[in-house]
Amino acid sequence: KPRELIFIFLYVFMLIPFSFLSALSLGLEHSYVVIAPLISVGLGLPILKESNIIKTDLGQKLLILGSVGEVSSIFYISFVNALLKFGVAQAIVKTIITYVVLILAIMFAKALKNKLKEYRVVVRNISLENTHIFIRLALFTTFISASLFEIIGMEPILGSMLSGMVLGYVIRKKEVINKSFYDMAFGFFVPLFFVYTGFSLNIAYISKNILMSGVEIGIVLFVARFGISFILLLAGFRLVELPFVSLFISFPFTLLIASIKILSDIKYITPAQSVAILIGTVFSSLIYPIMFKVFARFYINENI
Repeated sequence: KPRELIFIFLYVFMLIPFSFLSALSLGLEHSYVVIAPLISVGLGLPILKESNIIKTDLGQKLLILGSVGEVSSIFYISFVNALLKFGVAQAIVKTIITYVVLILAIMFAKALKNKLKEYRVVVRNISLENTHIFIRLALFTTFISASLFEIIGMEPILGSMLSGMVLGYVIRKKEVINKSFYDMAFGFFVPLFFVYTGFSLNIAYISKNILMSGVEIGIVLFVARFGISFILLLAGFRLVELPFVSLFISFPFTLLIASIKILSDIKYITPAQSVAILIGTVFSSLIYPIMFKVFARFYINENI
């Protein structure tokens, strides 16, 4: 519903200043504050499926919240990156360019979709036998969009995300394709992502202070989200669901790892701070999914 979607956007927007306040109130360094509002559902999606609530009303609302939060987070971290690298004026210009590129891409895709009869025939007949066409198309558009964003000084990850949004708009019959993407992503790319994460952990920087900072980062991720979760009551969530919802968006593993690289490349955080963020990422990705699954069992027993 449009009204509920408005309050979901409001929640995601208000999460930024409240995350800052939560992080600063716990005494976290300013360098850590930037990553506090990030939302990602990379790990949450398979957990939703395992918990058997993805097709419930709550599961669908969680997907909408997570999707809105993830897209907003990508724009947010890209703006922060541009702000730290180029200053306010160029950051605003580059963000506007990003939106213009997205709108033009959607308009072009819509025009192409309406004019090519052959395209409509192929889309109507998507099956497991021809999904390779769309996977190749996705890889090609991802490479092109990531390269374009690299050229204009924005993060390539944003270009990749936008290419996925455009493809998602064009291809309506997505169930079969989603399965192929899911198998490929979680069967190949995600394990490599975890290998990269472990490889990035430099144990030489681990100390008591770094460990404590990492745990505090993990705590802030939940506290900030739960602290303003009352807004989601206006988005159709029930009071008893608010801790559950907050847990679901409190382990943004993929974007936290991406933010470590982004902030490290521009020298905004030190190697030791990178390790602290990584520890916070691991902490939140281990603790909160377990708590989420416990709540999921309770929810299923009570509502299904």
